[in-house]
Amino acid sequence: MAWLSGYNKRIKVTADHTKVGSNLSWFPLTIFLKSGDGDTTKIFDELGSNNLKMAITKSDGTTQLYVEIEQWDTTNKVGVLHCGRDGDTLSSSADTDYYIYYDSSHADNTDYVGVKNSTPAQSVWDDNFKAIYHMSDGADTSHIYDSTSNNNDGTKKGANEPIEADGKVAKAQDFDGTDDWVDIPYNFGKPNTITIELWFKTSAASWGIIFGQADAKPPSRPAAYVPVLTIKDTGVLRAELWNGTRGEISTTFSVKDGNWHHAVIVGNTNTQSLYVDNQSIGSRSGTIDQSWWTYSTIGTGFGATSRGFPSDAWYYFNGLIDEVRISNVARSADWIKATYYSLNNSLLTYGAEETNANFFPFF
Repeated sequence: MAWLSGYNKRIKVTADHTKVGSNLSWFPLTIFLKSGDGDTTKIFDELGSNNLKMAITKSDGTTQLYVEIEQWDTTNKVGVLHCGRDGDTLSSSADTDYYIYYDSSHADNTDYVGVKNSTPAQSVWDDNFKAIYHMSDGADTSHIYDSTSNNNDGTKKGANEPIEADGKVAKAQDFDGTDDWVDIPYNFGKPNTITIELWFKTSAASWGIIFGQADAKPPSRPAAYVPVLTIKDTGVLRAELWNGTRGEISTTFSVKDGNWHHAVIVGNTNTQSLYVDNQSIGSRSGTIDQSWWTYSTIGTGFGATSRGFPSDAWYYFNGLIDEVRISNVARSADWIKATYYSLNNSLLTYGAEETNANFFPFF
C-alpha cells in the first residue's frame, strides 16, 4: 500500500461493512483516539500538542480526507476526530480502510486538518448539514459553536447555563432542568425535508423538552411552537414536526434510565419518522410545515395542555445533550444506522502502528 509522502508512521482503521446498510457518500466518519483502540495513544507520544502534523487518507493511502479535531487531550491521551470529503464512499459491500498518518517532523497540515471553525474542519460536513453542534463550550462559557461553514452558533441562557460536562463523544452540555437552554439562530431556510439528531442522557422524573421550535425566545410565551423531542414524566420519548395537526410518534419504553440514547427525527415531503438507538420507532403522515419556524432551542421548549402537557409552560430538560446535528434533507435509515455506530465507537477497528521502511527524514 502506498504511503503518504513525508510521514513515517501510520495506523490503519477499518469500518465494518455489516454496520453500513448501503453505500454512503461523503459520510462524516468519527475516529476515537484512546487506550484500547489499537495503538492510537502512540499518536500522542509522537505529536504531543502538535496535532496538525497528521493526515487521514482513504484506503489508497494517499488521498486525504478533511479532518476536524473535536478533542485533543495530551494529558490523558484521548482525542476525537471527524473526517470526510466529497468523493469518499463508505461501503456496505466490503470493509472500508482508512489511514491515520502522524510525524512530529512533518509541517503542519493546515490544508486538510484543523480545529473547529477552521476551513478544513468545516469541509468535513456536506452542504446538507446546516448545523453541527459538538456541544462543547466555544471561546467562552456562554456559547457553543456550529462546526459547519453556516456559522449558526448557539447562545446559552448565560455563562455556564448550561454547564459543559463529559459527554457521549467528547464534551456535552449539562442542563439543570430549571432554566437552562441554548438558543439556535434559525438560518436554515424553510425546507420541507429535515433531519434533527442528537444524543441525550437523563434519569430525571419530570417532563422535559430536548429540542423545540418556536417564534419567540424563552421565557416569553410564543404564539407558535412545537415541542419536537419531548420526554414525558413516564420516561416515554415523543417526537413531532408540525404538519397542520397535532400528532406524535412515541416510544413504548422509558429512556429515563441514566444511559446515553441516540434520537433522530426525520421529516420528508409526506412522512415523519422517529429512530432511537438505531431502532425505527414509527412514523406519521403529512407534509411538514416550517413556514412559521423562526426560532429553535436545545434543552427546552414550550408545552401546552392542548398538546398533552400538564400546563402551559416552558419545560426544561434535566440531563446531558451531546452531538446535535441538523440537516435540510431526510437522512436515510442506513445513514442513521452508520451514524449511530460511528458515534458509539463501534463502527471501526483500530490497528497497530506501522512505520515506513522507505522513509528518509529531512535534515
